[in-house]
Parts: sequence; structure tokens; C-alpha cells
Amino acid sequence: MSEQIFNNHIHDLSSASYRRNVLMHTDFLAQDELAEFKKLVPKLENKRYVIFGGYEYAERALVIFLPDYEEEFDNDGSNHLIDCLKIEPVNAKFADELSHRDYLGALMNLGIERRVIGDIVISENKAYLFCLPIMTDFIKDNLQKVKHTMIKISDGDAKEIVLEQRFEHIIGSVASERLDAIVSFVYKLSRGNAQKLIDAEKVFVNGMVVTSAGKDLKPEDRVSVRGYGKFIYKGYENTTRKGRLYMSVDKFV
Repeated sequence: MSEQIFNNHIHDLSSASYRRNVLMHTDFLAQDELAEFKKLVPKLENKRYVIFGGYEYAERALVIFLPDYEEEFDNDGSNHLIDCLKIEPVNAKFADELSHRDYLGALMNLGIERRVIGDIVISENKAYLFCLPIMTDFIKDNLQKVKHTMIKISDGDAKEIVLEQRFEHIIGSVASERLDAIVSFVYKLSRGNAQKLIDAEKVFVNGMVVTSAGKDLKPEDRVSVRGYGKFIYKGYENTTRKGRLYMSVDKFV
């Protein structure tokens, strides 16, 4: 979708929600699209919105415009805007070790458009898939195998993901809280390669694309690096004798 078409689409949804006083929402948006949306907010008719992807740490999410009679969005799933499906192997003993790419590839091979699919969260030998409700029955009826593994699909519960989400707690020293320094440390990259990712607009902080390598991170900032993963910066407790910061992050695994 071109930038102008995207902008027009957002304005149309906002206007329709405002004038008809009804809830309206986008399809799933990627982080760069969500960042572009936030730039448009000041010019929108309806500025009452939430960004929701089905669970707390979702990267792909809907923008949901709220009517004035809805005080807050009930994100426990009762609005039925997003379905959560649990995908498991029929026989775990003989299942392949499946990656995010394997699940996404199987879905794309069914002719499903990316915009109707949200995050795919992998937890041990199963995955949680978020999708628009219009796709739920189609996926249940047609997705029977991922790679060489026969699978079964049932209704999932997003609350399980919060309980099962795993982090790797990483501790180490960096020269500063600069974004490039911390991305370099977390993913074992050179500062130059971290800079290239930032320049290519592949690094997001709290859902917003960041193009300045010198941006200082703050405790609890959520950083996503396209192609590498995401982490939560936890801050630093002290400094080394050489003035380096002894800091930690929770890296999603």
C-alpha cells in the first residue's frame, strides 16, 4: 500500500467512526505503519483510538477508533476483533522444530494476505496465531501441515502467552545508553552494522521508528529490530571503573 493510499485509508476510517459514532478498525499494521499512523493523529477527526494486537507485547496490531460512548477498550478479547488460535503438532514426538518463518510460510501458501494475520508467538512445541475473525474458519479448515509436521488447531487464550512468554536476561557493559550501542551489544553486532539497521528504519522503540543512533534508551523501553527480534531495556545499576554502564535487557526468545 502506497503512503498516500495508507494515509487516505486512515483518514476515511477516522472520519467514518467520528461521524457515525461507531467503532472502526484497520487490518493488522506492521510497526512502520503504526509509526506512520501516529504521525497522522493530529489531523484525524476521531482521535480516540487504541492500538491492540491481541496480547500485551504484540508487534502487529489493529488501530481501533472508538465511539464517544465507549469509555475504554476492553482488551480481554470480549470485543471479538481478534481471534487467537493455538497450533500444535498432532504427534509431538515426531514434530519438526518449527520457526516463525515455517508457520508464516504455511499460511501464505494458502493464499492468505499478511494484513489479516497478526503475530505468531512460538512457545516450545506450539504456536499462537492472531488473526481477524473472518479468517478463523478458513485457517482451521485448510491449515493441516506446517513444513512436514501434521498439526491441529484449537481456540487459544491470549492469557496463556503472558504466562509462557520467555525472556533471556542479558547483563553486560556498554559505553552509553545510546540505541546503537545497546542494539550492538544485544545482537552481537558491530556498531557500524547497528547503525546501518537504524539508518534503514528497521529499529523501533516503543512502536516508533527511530533514525537517530544517538537516541538514549530509558528503562522499560521496548526495542524491536526487524530481522533480529525484540527486547526490553531494563536500565543500568552502576558503572565500571572505566566509566562503562553495567546494564541489563530482557530479550524475547
